[in-house]
Amino acid sequence: MMSISFPRIPAKKDDITKRLDIALEQNLDYQKGFILGYPGTTPHSSSTNALQKFIPQNPNNIGTHTSGVSEAGFVGTQKLERDSVFMVADLFMPIVFITKLMVI
Repeated sequence: MMSISFPRIPAKKDDITKRLDIALEQNLDYQKGFILGYPGTTPHSSSTNALQKFIPQNPNNIGTHTSGVSEAGFVGTQKLERDSVFMVADLFMPIVFITKLMVI
């Protein structure tokens, strides 16, 4: 295993892109490869569209790590995050999980 240190000089954008491309080439392509047994799927296009829309306005996922009041500038995103957690919880543990969230 090789050791890698934090760069002292910022990398050039082209170098970063090249390194990312090389890494992606070494990964399984879900569109072409045999994926049975691998944990993951290709995201739905509506998911990637939503991500692209919100990243510029919410680059640090503000609100993700809070359980109460968070930054006031991201109320819309925080509501979407809360709604998403409640919807997923409803799928798996409808009574227990939501009851605990209501108490927080």
